[in-house]
Amino acid sequence: MKHRLLLLFLAGALASCSSVENIQSTELELEPEATLLSGYPEHASELVEDSLLPFESEPSAQTITDALNQVVDDAVASFGGEAGIAVASGDLVWSAGDTTAHPAWSTIKVPISIAALRQNPELYPQVEAAISYSDNAAADVLWQSTNPHLVDEVLAEGKNFISVNTEKVYPEFSAYGQTPWSVEDRAVFASNLPCISGAESVLDLMGNIVESQSYGLGRLAGARFKGGWGPDLNGNYQVSQLGRIPVESGDVSIAITVSPAAGTYEASQEMADMVANGLLPEIDQFSVSDCRERSTL
Repeated sequence: MKHRLLLLFLAGALASCSSVENIQSTELELEPEATLLSGYPEHASELVEDSLLPFESEPSAQTITDALNQVVDDAVASFGGEAGIAVASGDLVWSAGDTTAHPAWSTIKVPISIAALRQNPELYPQVEAAISYSDNAAADVLWQSTNPHLVDEVLAEGKNFISVNTEKVYPEFSAYGQTPWSVEDRAVFASNLPCISGAESVLDLMGNIVESQSYGLGRLAGARFKGGWGPDLNGNYQVSQLGRIPVESGDVSIAITVSPAAGTYEASQEMADMVANGLLPEIDQFSVSDCRERSTL
């Protein structure tokens, strides 16, 4: 094509009695266009196809739902029993699996600690023991230093409009630990923690959980979380956790619950690890957590 264009311009130039200098000038002006045209027909279909490709978009609701369901299905396939996940993301709460409001166990120590510190900042050593070590005696001190309605106020500030349990369900366990708390509500509460007055020191302690309790969400780098565990009426253990997991643009808030068929605390820890590991590749799909009202999916 380049040579044909040159011959045409040469012929035209001779017919108009142009000089060789003018011919060279005309050739130089057309050289870039001739080079472009010479490559185009060979790749034309590729260029057209590329121009029709869709722009990369955010994962669809179905994609996210399928991913969370797969994490639950894989864990249940390996351990039996039940598992549940909830993630607070943007204006939504994504959930999969078991979303029943099971006993909160020691996860309820988070709002209790915040309420107690508001009443008496000198209780920080007990808060540290209750959060970092999940010490029950320290949690009892915090519970007795505050009022249930003040704990309810903390929960409400976290967009959880529930009441902490005040009556014994099992004689050997605390009344407050039996508060029904679903994964969806726990994920929402975790997402609102930075906006709850007096929660800063509790959030910091949630990033300093002892190694023996750092399973499940605690396996994810930089997690600030709190776990709780205990047996049901049949003696089968359940593990519940809530936490904030750092990503590039902020934190993603997650809650999980697991109750394996084996019913042991050890199996519950292993099942929680599997759920957390399954969530790790999915975390970047979610918007970072902030303080807002949410709908559930």
